[in-house]
Amino acid sequence: MKKIILILLVICSAYISEAQEKKYGIEKGMVVYEMELMGSKSTITMYFKDYGTIQSSVSEISMFGMSTKMRTIEKDGFVYNLNLNKKTGFKTSIDNDENDNGIDSEINYEELTDDELVEYNAKKVGYEVIAGKKGTVYTLNENGSENTFCIWKNIPLKWEAKDEGVTILTKAIEVSESPAFPEGVFEIPNDYNITEM
Repeated sequence: MKKIILILLVICSAYISEAQEKKYGIEKGMVVYEMELMGSKSTITMYFKDYGTIQSSVSEISMFGMSTKMRTIEKDGFVYNLNLNKKTGFKTSIDNDENDNGIDSEINYEELTDDELVEYNAKKVGYEVIAGKKGTVYTLNENGSENTFCIWKNIPLKWEAKDEGVTILTKAIEVSESPAFPEGVFEIPNDYNITEM
């Protein structure tokens, strides 16, 4: 159970990495994902601007009869994980974050050479159209975990992780290149109790 919760937390902060000049191939966007885990479906909505150097993911997780709403904000060299139900959260430096969901957002997948694919233990296996966008499909096997993911403009459109008999499938159901951002989606609320890790 603890491992499943850890996997969910990692997925909710799926795109955490060191700040880059251009993490994604478009200036701003919104991607709505549907996640399936053990028969339960949850929704993750990712908003980003400045080519991904500032982003926010809002997750509505329903599992085992419980529902949790979380927001992960990445900006100014920090990651904020907020529990929207409890108005609590924690703050970590991006440099100190060791989470790994199998999709390394420091890598520009569109420019990977054959040697780099070997170095990352990844294979390019084809293409898939997801939410109207044609992405490149890769497989990655690492530490006994099987990962398949589809990337468009360096943005994950789909990933499937299999580890110790547990399968998590996350897939984009909507992609917008000109979204209207919800008010305050990139801001840290003043009335939250934030613990610095």
